[in-house]
Amino acid sequence: MDASPINALQNRTSAHFTEINSYYMHEMTKKLLERHEEIANRRREASDEHKKTKYARAGYKYIAPHSNIPQNTTE
Repeated sequence: MDASPINALQNRTSAHFTEINSYYMHEMTKKLLERHEEIANRRREASDEHKKTKYARAGYKYIAPHSNIPQNTTE
């Protein structure tokens, strides 16, 4: 049987969609590259708590990680 599956035509992606998606990704990448350093600096200056809870749900309680390893060693 050499027939295509019945739903084969439903799984195609429009050429217009792929072209528009390509243009969109190109523009968004340009905008990201223009602002990359600003974003990286803002992230570097943010506290660990802010980084880990920025997109957390409203009732999330942050618990700082703990370790027995000293953080500030001068050796």
